Amino acid sequence: MNESSFSIEHGDQSKKFKLKCDHRGGILYIIPSEASWVCDDTSFHAHAIEGFFSDLLKISDPQIENLFNKWGLFYRSKKFESKE
Repeated sequence: MNESSFSIEHGDQSKKFKLKCDHRGGILYIIPSEASWVCDDTSFHAHAIEGFFSDLLKISDPQIENLFNKWGLFYRSKKFESKE
């Protein structure tokens, strides 16, 4: 049996999320974009993923909901609490 994993590699201007199990594998690349300018290099990837899922779930399409259900994924945005 192969080792299952989820790892993050930090590059100069990118993040690579490596996903692997005994049956599937892939890499999610995240790079700075026009929507992630508000965050620094240490957090733009979290901003990008949160924004992507938030935008995706605003689309009213049963196919998107079915895919989330098929793979057992659920996402809820958290209310932002300012540190000020």
